[in-house]
Amino acid sequence: MKYFLFIITMFICFISCEEKSKTHLIDLDFKKDSRYEYAFNKNGTVFTGTAWSSDEKTIKIVAKNGVIMSTTIYHNNGQVAAYISEHENSRSFYDHQGELTDEKEMEFWYPELFAQIKAIGNEIHYIDN
Repeated sequence: MKYFLFIITMFICFISCEEKSKTHLIDLDFKKDSRYEYAFNKNGTVFTGTAWSSDEKTIKIVAKNGVIMSTTIYHNNGQVAAYISEHENSRSFYDHQGELTDEKEMEFWYPELFAQIKAIGNEIHYIDN
């Protein structure tokens, strides 16, 4: 009986400790129209949820019913570098300490971040309308 309870306990621990796999940008297909950008699962269904760049730390998108609600870009130290919401027509940029700045300052002071973003752009696959 003790052996059986031990096995059940270990099974429960294994299931509860198992890390949920994250969705990555490369797992999705994207479309644009004149107003919004859309995300779809590879099987063609609309994507709802959060997707990350393959490094799981630089870029995060949030989509609801396929519409990309926001894109968040992070500095290497985990601070938000940019928050973009085309849906709300807002764009905010931050330095590595979390202070508000503008896009030109970002490009000047953080060229390595823009290089990273450009490289991650290869993970994004656009499909035809």
